[in-house]
Amino acid sequence: MNELSTFMSREQRATLSQMLHGAERNGYADTLLALAERIKIMPVSNEANGLEDAVVHLRYFAANCEWWITEKHAQGVPQAQGWVTLNGAGIARADRGYVRIAEIVANGAALCGELDLHWVPKKVSEITRGKP
Repeated sequence: MNELSTFMSREQRATLSQMLHGAERNGYADTLLALAERIKIMPVSNEANGLEDAVVHLRYFAANCEWWITEKHAQGVPQAQGWVTLNGAGIARADRGYVRIAEIVANGAALCGELDLHWVPKKVSEITRGKP
């Protein structure tokens, strides 16, 4: 889980650590291994820049906020490029730019962004299709 540590909040890591010792540990282990591999092969900053329909590799959520991540930082720093929406506006009204993953996951248990373990990568057009 070390490869994932900068992409998850302390609270999410603690919960997953407990789950890795529970009855469904094999399923969680498989999910985390696949997620680590996805992060490893994600494009780095500016590789997908200019693509009208980039692939969203990671999704974070918290309360009425969502972050859709398309690229990670080239030097492995937990900065990324993607879209962010606040107050439940949805990706159709999201702002595109750079976000610091450390800020998403470090705002305390009630407000921190949680990495969506079940997110399936998809193009932005698939997410925005049919959205206002």
